[in-house]
Amino acid sequence: MLAILLGSELAVSRTLAGFTSLDERTDKRLARGKRLYAGACTACHSIDGRPTVPDAPDLRDARWQQQRTDEELAKSIANGKGSMPAFKGSPADIEALVAYVRSLAK
Repeated sequence: MLAILLGSELAVSRTLAGFTSLDERTDKRLARGKRLYAGACTACHSIDGRPTVPDAPDLRDARWQQQRTDEELAKSIANGKGSMPAFKGSPADIEALVAYVRSLAK
């Protein structure tokens, strides 16, 4: 019985370690997205997502975010939209930017 309990405890520890690393990957992706965003997006969107030019959306607006899929955001980032220029980065960079933009919703 003790061996089964210890085995189960070890399995739970391994599972929890996996969640920790997932959280760490998420944190790193958000940090990367924030750095990329600060360098490429803050001319039209403030660091917190408020628009700084007339035709930029408020990225903090939960309703605006709900109306767009991650794929739509990635496409807009990669190709540009309206007066927004295309972002020339890797797919991982664009994924990180989408994750950061999603984190701005209130």
